[in-house]
Amino acid sequence: MAHRVASIFRGGLFAGKTALVTGGATGIGYAIASELLQLGCSVVISSRKAQNLENAVQELRQVAAKSSEGAPEVSHVVCNIRSEDEVEGMMEEVVNRLGPLNFLCNNGGGQFPSAARKIKAKGWKAVIDTNLNGTFNCCSAAYRFVCSCSSRFRHDDRCRQPSQMHFCVDIPVTAWNNMVEAS
Repeated sequence: MAHRVASIFRGGLFAGKTALVTGGATGIGYAIASELLQLGCSVVISSRKAQNLENAVQELRQVAAKSSEGAPEVSHVVCNIRSEDEVEGMMEEVVNRLGPLNFLCNNGGGQFPSAARKIKAKGWKAVIDTNLNGTFNCCSAAYRFVCSCSSRFRHDDRCRQPSQMHFCVDIPVTAWNNMVEAS
């Protein structure tokens, strides 16, 4: 169960807004999703692991129920952000479920804390593909959905202009720090 931490933001600040948090089932992503829900924002979390997502959504629904703005929606989508096709499918599902996005928080990532001399090419490529390419995949897909504002939302006041979309790029740097310190 998440611990309630007093927010520095006023309650309801993001009421009526929608966010997607990649890597939202655990750790920092979970904390971001929890904070957004407490501020009234509907949230979709994503990860590769369905069980982690299901457990997190159950807990986050309790957080949402305590929101000062009623109960914002919380749900999940299983997605490997390394796959452009899966990311496109995720964006489509989020938009179908909640309408156009206001916020994308790219928290999904991976790292293998290790000395640089011990990292194999396969591990290096996995980190780069997730942390960099995955972030790019999510940002570019979200931007396309915001710009196209699919036809069913074109005349809907929920339709966002690109200037109304907010991206949070949170590329993990733990691996880089550990590589430098261990070398």
